[in-house]
Amino acid sequence: MEIKVPAAWGTAVDSVRCAVTDSNGRNEDLRSSEPKKQEDIAGEQWITLWTFSSPPATEVTVGCVDADNAVTAAELRYIRVVPRGLAPS
Repeated sequence: MEIKVPAAWGTAVDSVRCAVTDSNGRNEDLRSSEPKKQEDIAGEQWITLWTFSSPPATEVTVGCVDADNAVTAAELRYIRVVPRGLAPS
């Protein structure tokens, strides 16, 4: 799975921290996307911050925080979590 944010966040991406937990409350390991992969999704640029592995049909919870409140535009304060290789529409 990939955790993506709008590329419009610019350098604010460096202040974002995420955690992924499975249905048993265990933390999943996050792997950094280096260099941060960018791609076009539905006409907008997105950056992959982290990836993590999750077996099929497993429930996970993804929580992210902008620790420094660096993302100032309210309309940009969202993330996408998508399976690798699939582009959401």
